[in-house]
Amino acid sequence: MIIVNCIILLLIGLSLSYATYLFIICNFVNRNSINTDANLLNRNISIIVAFRNEVNNLPHLFESFSKLNYPIDKFEVILVNDHSSDNSYEIAKNLQKQCGLNNIKIISLSNDFQGKKNAINLGIANSKYEVIATTDADCMVNEMWLRSIAQSIATNKNRFISMPVILESNGSFIQNFQQIDFLMLNSIGGASMLAGLPIMSNAANMAFYKSDYIQFHSSLIGSDSESGDDMFLMFYIKKLYHSKNSCMFVNSANAIVVSKPQINFSELINQRIRWSKKAKYYKDLNTIIVGGLLGAFHFLITLYSLMILFNSSLILGLLIVLLFKLIVEIIFYHTINKLYHLKVNYIDFILSSIFYSYFTSYIMVSSIFSSFNWKGRVIKN
Repeated sequence: MIIVNCIILLLIGLSLSYATYLFIICNFVNRNSINTDANLLNRNISIIVAFRNEVNNLPHLFESFSKLNYPIDKFEVILVNDHSSDNSYEIAKNLQKQCGLNNIKIISLSNDFQGKKNAINLGIANSKYEVIATTDADCMVNEMWLRSIAQSIATNKNRFISMPVILESNGSFIQNFQQIDFLMLNSIGGASMLAGLPIMSNAANMAFYKSDYIQFHSSLIGSDSESGDDMFLMFYIKKLYHSKNSCMFVNSANAIVVSKPQINFSELINQRIRWSKKAKYYKDLNTIIVGGLLGAFHFLITLYSLMILFNSSLILGLLIVLLFKLIVEIIFYHTINKLYHLKVNYIDFILSSIFYSYFTSYIMVSSIFSSFNWKGRVIKN
């Protein structure tokens, strides 16, 4: 009974901490970090994209690049083929000819190297410009994307810029769940960054300086992890410059990148295990504290639910916690969705809120013991 009471007290404390954190960063969610009236298009920008087996996604990526509202002589695109086993490389070459852009370069990793980190590194090594922007091959960028980056750099003199990523959804629960979850995670990371606490970033939509990346790459920080250079680079720049504005979230609809969700739960679980595995290499205290508290909150909900199997009288407490969590998340979601205007299926939102804690607990445990598959490769670390 003492153990049960301790778990209940911990769960109450973590529930209040969860709500408090979300309400605090709510004040920063819709804060605009750039001067949108600034006509500052004098920045040369290199866009780097690593791709592997992206036949179906490359046409959409090229189409979005062809619509960029930015002087064509002020940016370049470098796509790096990471040993695609399909005809992605040939498709990319054909699309390069079709779109008529002469500022696109397509290169391939040598047989001595593989993986997204090496592909990005090769792309940056072959880039001409100091400002680097990255996105993924399954993404579509906004036509004002590069303008947002140039304006943010000019307005705030940021060294690292993170920007919004949203997922498409076909209306199914699996895709609605990912869209809701991704928007929540992205907004928590963005609002925290606007509050001066960078804890999260996403390589699908970020920008930084080439000189900072070269220093970071030479430091070998995060080199033991197969993925996660987006996070490790952010941590490095945060520590290097010791400035509140060194890392900034561009909270603008013009900076949004749209990405594709995982097609089924198996792929989603595999993706989240890949994300979770890099967490053991994090050394940033703020990220460890926030991530640890959120992880503990979801794990305790799962543990408490299992205890109901042996003591059904505990079910009322679980329902109260889940209802409290749902109300807090609905308030937060409505606040952040003012920028994105995504349609909300409230039945799926409620189910997602309930399901998320059990899903997260499963991922945390699985990431300890399981390897993950990325683009046909099995990765163990």
